[in-house]
Amino acid sequence: MKLSLLPIVAGASVAVYACAPYTQPSYLNDAVPYTVELSQTNALKRFVTTIKDLLPPPDKFPEGLSTIKAEYADFSAAVEKYFSKSGGEKISVLKNDFEVLLNEYRGLGEIKQQQLPELPEELKEFQLFLEGRKYLMVNNPDHIPPAWKKLLELPPEKRHYRTVWVYFMLGNHFKEDLHQYYDDCRKAAREGFADTAGLVRRSYVLEIRYGKNVARVIRRAAEAENSFQASDEADFLDSINDNEIRKLDDGRYFALISDPVCREYLS
Repeated sequence: MKLSLLPIVAGASVAVYACAPYTQPSYLNDAVPYTVELSQTNALKRFVTTIKDLLPPPDKFPEGLSTIKAEYADFSAAVEKYFSKSGGEKISVLKNDFEVLLNEYRGLGEIKQQQLPELPEELKEFQLFLEGRKYLMVNNPDHIPPAWKKLLELPPEKRHYRTVWVYFMLGNHFKEDLHQYYDDCRKAAREGFADTAGLVRRSYVLEIRYGKNVARVIRRAAEAENSFQASDEADFLDSINDNEIRKLDDGRYFALISDPVCREYLS
């Protein structure tokens, strides 16, 4: 028989009648019994404090820019890195070519594929990323876009700006494998690949929302709460879909509570 461990975390505020040794003065002096409101948010915050030693060290990933701003910021940084000594005219041409590519791969362009500008090898990751993104959107494939395979095969220094983006978008597209791809996204950011758009933070939100591996969802929510949430809310943990927990059969449920983080969350 499945144990019922969810009410404190999943339910609304619960009124608990005070009793010794926690009797409040008003309980002794007033005619009406004193009640204590149990706050779900405070319970979740306390949960994070309790299991901190079981979590990896907090990460400090950026909140990030908007997607379009991040695209221009990354390209400008790469141009500055590789072509700062080439003069203003060369830099202007490169930025114009990138603008053409952005428009084309968003469906805003009016030129034929064979007329698209070719970015130099130092900036090839941007072209490969845009090609792969359009392929993904147009074809809805069941495989990784060929351009992204090429991108991920580049030496690390040649894919500094788009590795995190590729893994993030693969997690978005391949829902069955989202846990692995979002982990790859975070691993890349920890290794120093750029995350100008704040995609790592977003990867936690989406994994918690759509992930089917309940143990991983709970752990990732706790990690995100520990790393990012400085407010009085518990947004990451509060986003866990408790319906997925209720769907577990007894065997999977007891396997879940064998994980100390999950057990503490459910208690």
